[in-house]
Amino acid sequence: MKRDVLTVDGMTCAACSNTVEKYVRKQKGVKDASVNLILNTLSVTYDDTLKREDIARFIEEAGYKYGGVFNPNKDLEEDKKDKKLIKIFGILLAVVLYISMTSMTSLPGIHNMMAISIITFIFSVIYIIYGYDILRVGIKSLIIKDPNMDSLVAIGVIANFIYSFINMILKGNVYFESICTIIYFVKLGEYIENIGRSKTRDAIKEMVVMTPSKAHLIKNGKIKEITIDEIKKGDILCAERGERIAVDGVITKGESHIDSSFVTGESRPVKIKKGSKVLASTINLDDYIEYRAENIGPKSTISEIIHMIMDSSNNKTKIEEVSNKYSSIFTKAVLVISIATLILYLVFTHDINLALNHFVSVLVVACPCALGLAAPLALMTSNKLSLKNNILLRDNTPLEIASNIDEAIFDKTGTLTKGKMEISEIKNYSNISRENILEIISSLEHLSSHPIARCFDKYKYLKVKDYKTYNNGIEGYVIGKYKYYVGNKRFIKYYTDEEKDPDASFYLVSNGKIIASIYIEDEVRDESRKVIKMLNSKNIKTVILTGDNKETGEKVKDLLDANYMLAEVMPKDKINYIKEEKKNKKVMMVGDGINDAPSLTEADIGVSLKGSNTIATNSANVILLDDNLNGILKLIKISKKTNKIIKENLIWAFLYNILMIPVACGLTKINLSPELSSLMMVLSSLSVILNTLRLRKE
Repeated sequence: MKRDVLTVDGMTCAACSNTVEKYVRKQKGVKDASVNLILNTLSVTYDDTLKREDIARFIEEAGYKYGGVFNPNKDLEEDKKDKKLIKIFGILLAVVLYISMTSMTSLPGIHNMMAISIITFIFSVIYIIYGYDILRVGIKSLIIKDPNMDSLVAIGVIANFIYSFINMILKGNVYFESICTIIYFVKLGEYIENIGRSKTRDAIKEMVVMTPSKAHLIKNGKIKEITIDEIKKGDILCAERGERIAVDGVITKGESHIDSSFVTGESRPVKIKKGSKVLASTINLDDYIEYRAENIGPKSTISEIIHMIMDSSNNKTKIEEVSNKYSSIFTKAVLVISIATLILYLVFTHDINLALNHFVSVLVVACPCALGLAAPLALMTSNKLSLKNNILLRDNTPLEIASNIDEAIFDKTGTLTKGKMEISEIKNYSNISRENILEIISSLEHLSSHPIARCFDKYKYLKVKDYKTYNNGIEGYVIGKYKYYVGNKRFIKYYTDEEKDPDASFYLVSNGKIIASIYIEDEVRDESRKVIKMLNSKNIKTVILTGDNKETGEKVKDLLDANYMLAEVMPKDKINYIKEEKKNKKVMMVGDGINDAPSLTEADIGVSLKGSNTIATNSANVILLDDNLNGILKLIKISKKTNKIIKENLIWAFLYNILMIPVACGLTKINLSPELSSLMMVLSSLSVILNTLRLRKE
């Protein structure tokens, strides 16, 4: 099975993207196809019986131009040629309209009707060449029986051209200027829409630009400059002060501070030393460092983020699917209405000029550009807004449903808490000082890899003899002849008959006596209480699922004022709970560990923190890049605003067409010419773009 992201040129609306999707998807060997109208890409999954050239051929057969494999460095650049052409053809249109008006006014210029017809005919041919891509796509879409916006324009332009050409020969009325106007305003609409889309592509483009293209390789004691593509895993690279890290790696020499705000959202410089991990595109702030290349090319963190953003805009939400479906139906309906209008005017008025005017006006004014932009443009803009708030989305689903979440489920350790154990209390039952107790325990724990051992790293430690480690404890000789045991109550029952503090985390035992009981707590995150409180205020049920004992779970639940808590649950129990809740609720799961991965996948929205286990982050469709739970509240707010904007866009797009089609049909006193219809089409798309850009102010 192969997957490619390919560039497709010529798509202008949702109906266009539907044409490509449906045509490519129905081909034998293609498993899935999804168009991203914002990036003008086709993500296609196909089996080994097909080649990339076959997919390119399918795209061409659908009426669109294959642009090669998507390359962010090239394909996200603004097409300055389009901008120049818009200006040139805008000036030419003014000339055409002026010439066509001179016959009806006393303005200076050409007043011979035949001369005007020939001149406007020549201009119309120039404009048809300019808009050839629109006409080509429109006709091909008709051939494959899937008409779209371009089909409406193509029919209107061709019908108008043929009629005017015949009339020119017969010395009758011509409408070549309306052909120029329609093509120009369709092109102008595409250009304006592309500006709106380009604003939403900045997040990807900024990342591509900030990714280093070169690196400094250390080989045989010498430093050599190489391109990023030449780096191999295991290569030793170096970075001077102020340079960007080329690839993800591990420090092998030197100490410095790293500015990782661009990648992780961490505002403070992070200190690094030998053994520290560094990410591609972060900046070395202080001194010379050397690092070993680990994740290179598409496996680097920055590349994964870029592809996550691209993938998120490829996945269509339900509202997009509904919008696309109705766009396709609407295009076919407009085609029927326009033909019916033409026939009825010919039958009842016998005026071919009037019939043609209304026929073309209906086709042009009802082009579903605004309808096609309504959802995808808002979702892509919100993707960038989310990223600015350190929220990385793998797909658009969270934007659609986060504001309608009924229940938020949290793992405890490492999610609501910092995942960093601290000593909260030591109960001493001996004449040994507290300092000596800490010294003894730290001496034994210093040799342990257990997470609890890290609580004692800051204390002094002594030499240990005959050290042994077990499932629930450790033992060894500290300070000469005394043998000590450190472990939980299951472990120490083999070395003492005493029972003290059954709720203690672990105990220190020697000579059959409990010397001390130690309490370890995982500190609650600073923002956890606020997040739980705000979710409760929104009538979102807050639940804690933890593998810890009930006492610990209840303590955190009460501290945070969560609604419900389940303790001593296994990963399977979490999944079963989520499945049950999903039957009648929208559920969000927030977790950070390997054991949370299945639950993150099962929930409607899976949220992970950047510092989480890799498996957890790969299972979530939302990643909080700054490791701050406040991102959940931000996501809900962005989701609410996004849905509001999408609904406003869709209402306007539908309302516009409902109001303008009867006008174009001639059912009102307003006379809507093809020229004015094309202008109204542009204004409709522009209104959707401007409304969507309100999201950027959040």
